[in-house]
Amino acid sequence: MTVDKQIVSLFSLCSNSTAPSQISLKQHKRGVSLTKRVGSCLLADLLDKAGMTQQDLAAKVDTSKQQINKYVNNHQVMSYGMARNVAKILNVAMEDLYEE
Repeated sequence: MTVDKQIVSLFSLCSNSTAPSQISLKQHKRGVSLTKRVGSCLLADLLDKAGMTQQDLAAKVDTSKQQINKYVNNHQVMSYGMARNVAKILNVAMEDLYEE
């Protein structure tokens, strides 16, 4: 995916926000990044609904259970790529991974 398509995708993800201050667009030497502040991760509930464990998800996205646990416990926010993969596996929209 090209940078332009990623920005459009990220903008689509962020466009549901009602607070413009939660969205930031930054120019870097390597390109442009668009970020959105997110609320609490809803991954634990989504995993329960899908009948999956953190270990199951970790294996499917090729990461450690410890990394998934960081997302679940709000110690780290998923990257765009990770959120896209997790959403696809759980059959939910990326916006459903975090509270607004």
